[in-house]
Amino acid sequence: MIYSSWRWVVLLPLLTKPVSFVFFGGVISSFIIFPLLYSQEVQEWKGNVNNIHNMGSFYDPDNSGGVIATENYTHHPSPYTEVQVKTLLFSNTGSPQECNAKVRDFLNSLKNIQPRNISVVLTRVCINRGFAIGRFADDNTLISVLPMHDKSYNLAGVKIRKSTIIEKPTFLKSVLNSSNAWPALIIIFLSMLISYLLSLIAGGYLRVLNVFASTDGLTGCLRREAFYAKATYELAKCKKNNLPFSVLVIDLDHLREVNNSFGHEKGDLAISLCAEKILKCLRSNDFAGRVGGDEFIVALKNTGASDAFLIANRIREAVKSIKLEELFLSVSIGISQYDKDNASLQEVISKADANLYIAKRQRNDVVY
Repeated sequence: MIYSSWRWVVLLPLLTKPVSFVFFGGVISSFIIFPLLYSQEVQEWKGNVNNIHNMGSFYDPDNSGGVIATENYTHHPSPYTEVQVKTLLFSNTGSPQECNAKVRDFLNSLKNIQPRNISVVLTRVCINRGFAIGRFADDNTLISVLPMHDKSYNLAGVKIRKSTIIEKPTFLKSVLNSSNAWPALIIIFLSMLISYLLSLIAGGYLRVLNVFASTDGLTGCLRREAFYAKATYELAKCKKNNLPFSVLVIDLDHLREVNNSFGHEKGDLAISLCAEKILKCLRSNDFAGRVGGDEFIVALKNTGASDAFLIANRIREAVKSIKLEELFLSVSIGISQYDKDNASLQEVISKADANLYIAKRQRNDVVY
């Protein structure tokens, strides 16, 4: 299983740290939210461009017979649209000459206005008293000139409205737009909070899963694959720091006779009791693995052969003290220490295994 790998055991705390989950949750939500905001801004900008090109959404009523008021203002319906409204009132009501002069002066003040378009506007508004609307300057600017009449339906002025697409939205401006930023930050904060809660749940499940996947159910020792992976990792650390590293290979004596005489259930109980004594004799930095039916290997970090011999004898005496009805349990132990002649983990274990076979000739013995 994947969690039997010691690399996963090392990476597991990092993967389940709430800080890591919160960070990745914030990053992922940012990569989702900000492009969506930018896309929304682009769609809004395209809608404004379509309104300009289709000459829609910019027509004001004629104000025929109503109260005539001066309106001069500039506002921005959207971050990418600017609307300028200018009202020109005439002193001589109904004078086409004054209408021509004032409207011409204003249109000439605009950028990119086409002279031929000015004549069209003057004819429609000042002579025919109709309205003129069109892209008289450029494709991104819509100009409407609307006549204003008094109660006697005399030409009293004109209202000029210039709607312009200012610029195309950019990703950075979309992100920094205050109307977008606050909702985005709230969503990111909520996603980070959810990520934090998920990390707590996932961390618990992953740690439990790793324990089940890497631990032998009968003995509580590491499974074979998990032990070899962890022992390889620890041996490499000892090599790097020039520290001793020793291995005990332990075999339960006469287990076959126990199984044949008392049944496998009794044999499993003997193995379980033996493993319990082994684990109790180990220090906090030591670890053991069950690598066969009745065979265990113990890894002793920062431990030379002489100290390993003391630990092995302690294990031997502890197993010997087990009382299981009429059964008397014992173990044989082989010891090996890492050196330049047996540089790999397998070579260290092989040497300890060879010493184990010597010990088993006498039973209940330790050889190194």
